[in-house]
Amino acid sequence: SSGINAEWPLRPGSDQGLAIINKLSHLYSAIVWENDLLGLLSPPYNHTQGRGDLEKLIEVIGPNPVIKLKGKERKDKSPPHIRLIKPLWQSVDRLRKHLAAFLTVLCKLSCGHTRVRRTMGNKPVPSTHQCDIAKHIIKFVVNGLTWRPPNIPNIHPRVSLMAMIDHIGLAGQILYSESQQPYHLMLLEFDRAQGLQALVGTYEWSASIPKQDNKDLVPGSGEFMVAWLTLIKKLIDVKQVIESSHSLPSQTVPPSNQYKQFEFEPVHFLAKSHKFAFEVISQLWDELYAYSGMKTLKNEIGPITEHVIVILKHLLKGTLIGTVMDFLLGC
Repeated sequence: SSGINAEWPLRPGSDQGLAIINKLSHLYSAIVWENDLLGLLSPPYNHTQGRGDLEKLIEVIGPNPVIKLKGKERKDKSPPHIRLIKPLWQSVDRLRKHLAAFLTVLCKLSCGHTRVRRTMGNKPVPSTHQCDIAKHIIKFVVNGLTWRPPNIPNIHPRVSLMAMIDHIGLAGQILYSESQQPYHLMLLEFDRAQGLQALVGTYEWSASIPKQDNKDLVPGSGEFMVAWLTLIKKLIDVKQVIESSHSLPSQTVPPSNQYKQFEFEPVHFLAKSHKFAFEVISQLWDELYAYSGMKTLKNEIGPITEHVIVILKHLLKGTLIGTVMDFLLGC
């Protein structure tokens, strides 16, 4: 079996394996975009974008196709375009979730998800292949955060916002474990890949979307802001970042590794993330009063305000820690 493993081209961290991860990045963005387009054509939105193509398909398959379900035949009485969209939408959404789950598994393999060694105080040193995989997965994540929708005339802006929510959600799954413990290896690569800048750029892009009638935010803006603030809140959580059980060893890594030494310092990362968060939250805080009267944010203004307050608490805690450290260093 060792001979087979040695010849297998898709072993962890191989060039072909890393190339596949890069290609999956483009595939994921396409799947997310397709999924949200199909969702916009379905109830309760029933947008007309692309309805012409659906009508052509209806002409081919007939207005009322017979569907087999558990050995029985039945006629679907829903509108023709819904009969086409629903199974396709469900299939595309399952593919998106499975691809995200696959990347999550790769992330665990790279960061070491076995808790036994950590409870014994032995922090495993990531191998070269683990670091390579982590680097390419984070490149995948940052590409998603910097992704922008194709220029399609008259496309509903909600599609773009929903697609970006999916990319933000994937970033949270990659950077954090199921127990909401951050992977320091992933945070290290996220910082190196300018992930914080990409996250701020995502907010600035959403803010540039024209308002409805020049006064109200477009539908989906509230859901986007909640998802974006949720990730920001995790990235600046002082306790979670510093006390994570997925921390990196402080010793020098083997010479065979491309990184001579792990340079991730939780305090330095928090200082940088707090700076980015403070700049954006300062802008958002000034707009909260105006947002409170917008119909599109009626259901989200409460969670948005709550997230902003929690973020401000984290920023205050970080400021106090920084003041204490400066005092100790001065002594």
